[in-house]
Amino acid sequence: MEMHHVLQILKQWRMRILLACLIGAAAGLTVNLLQPKVYQAEATLFVSSPNHSDINTLLGNQEAAKALASFPQSDAVLRATLQVVGDKSLTLPKLATMVSVQNDRGTQFVVVHVRDNLPERAAFLATEIAKQSIAQFQMMLSDPNRTLLGQDLQQQVTQLATEIKSAENEIQQQDQQLMAIEGQPVADATEQKARVDQQTARLDRLNLTLSGLRSAYSQLYSEQISYFDSSNNTQVTLLQDAQIPDNSVGLGRTLAIAMGLLAGLVAIVGVIVLVEQNDDTLRTPAKVVEASALPLLLMVERFQTATRSLVLLDSSSHHVHVEAPAAPGEHATPVESEMQTASVGEEETMKLAPLLVKQPVLVQNHLSNGTPKARYLLHEEFLTLGVFLHPEQAQVGPLLVTSPEHGDGKSLVAAQIALALARLGVAVVLVDANLRNPTVHERFGLTNKVGLSTLLTDQQLTTPARDLLQKTHEPLLAVLTAGPAIAAPAEALASPALATIMEQISAHAYVVIDSPAVLNASEVAIIASRSERALMVVAAQQTSAAKLKRAMETLTLAEVSVPGIILNRVEKEYLR
Repeated sequence: MEMHHVLQILKQWRMRILLACLIGAAAGLTVNLLQPKVYQAEATLFVSSPNHSDINTLLGNQEAAKALASFPQSDAVLRATLQVVGDKSLTLPKLATMVSVQNDRGTQFVVVHVRDNLPERAAFLATEIAKQSIAQFQMMLSDPNRTLLGQDLQQQVTQLATEIKSAENEIQQQDQQLMAIEGQPVADATEQKARVDQQTARLDRLNLTLSGLRSAYSQLYSEQISYFDSSNNTQVTLLQDAQIPDNSVGLGRTLAIAMGLLAGLVAIVGVIVLVEQNDDTLRTPAKVVEASALPLLLMVERFQTATRSLVLLDSSSHHVHVEAPAAPGEHATPVESEMQTASVGEEETMKLAPLLVKQPVLVQNHLSNGTPKARYLLHEEFLTLGVFLHPEQAQVGPLLVTSPEHGDGKSLVAAQIALALARLGVAVVLVDANLRNPTVHERFGLTNKVGLSTLLTDQQLTTPARDLLQKTHEPLLAVLTAGPAIAAPAEALASPALATIMEQISAHAYVVIDSPAVLNASEVAIIASRSERALMVVAAQQTSAAKLKRAMETLTLAEVSVPGIILNRVEKEYLR
């Protein structure tokens, strides 16, 4: 995963990450405050052998300390401690859970830990358990054979003695067999020699084994004697009584908050990984290209969708509100801007036009009567796209603008493309083919009393399509609105009338069709089949790869050419 993508994910999830960390920190603090305080006291025991400093004595003391470490948690020591303490609230199982022992390897120290919610009792118990452990251990040392180590040494010595006796008997038997072989030789001298050599080799092996056993017995016996001697000289000392602890153990408040914060961070990272792995939302340009297998023709930062009207600029670069047609009985109200760069002046939006304009196709006089006092705001990026879409011949088929789902910004993109082509000198008719949810008339402040639906329901096509075109503030741009709602829009669009209407308009202007979303209306495939090219508008924060692929399959079945994708709502980082 690229670092740019990682940073993008972090930016997208930043508020959730912050919230998860705050919740984790609060949870850690709450747990710390609700937990009962526990105090730990400790008493240290030291195992030594006065007046002995050789290495064997040191090793013996370390082994003795290891044996001593098992005493503080033994039932005998705990019962004796309970009798001395006399606390009825303490039971043997409860006391056992309060005691722990530490004996680091290779040391002569044994540390007894006692945890309790009462600091004074914790100190008293630790001291008393240490004293009882010393008493029990010294009692055991008075009889070294009672220790595990002493018993183990004695067993090993006894076992070696038995093995030595068995080896000696085996050698005696094999020696007698050798004498018998030598006393009763066979006629074949070679065979006789082989018999003697074989028996001699067997005796040699047995003698070697016996020698090893005797050596091991001697060494082990010496260790046993040394252990018995060191046990008789071993002393256990309580270095210091346990002190009453001042502070409770466990996580401190700061550490509890830090661990809670870390737990919240780990949890949200897990959620992010899970969501990102299963989320196929097309948030980056690379994902769109991969899902569609088409180039990106244009990336747009964002169109606001609070309103549906385009912004007009007058000759002094001030805003002019377009009043949407009012319903009967209502007053027309001015509509606010819906594009982020609504404060840009006409001069800035038009500065590329002289460089990009081509020779216009047929321009209808009724579309260019006079110079308007105001023009629509146009994003410069669409002028560049207009150059790409500019028709090379006088008559070309319609351009369909669609998207996988509602809310992708398709209608605004269609309006901007139509404006860009008009600015480049092309006579354009923007057709609103979204009969279910028309918006083009609202964007340009036009009436929707007549339109495409009027023509589709006219069985005889007595009204020419051009008669229903409505002028706009753009000299070369006219609009064929959707018209009144009809009962079966898909059936109406499937009629031969749609092809006739498109042919009539295309004969005199370049047609841009604002169609419904592919996955929300079945008639898109019908409209696409009447178009020459189609552009797919994708919302970076909304459209999924699966939905885009399904929409592209629909256009493929309609046999319409799709030159590329327009990506809407792109993060600023991808536009640099």
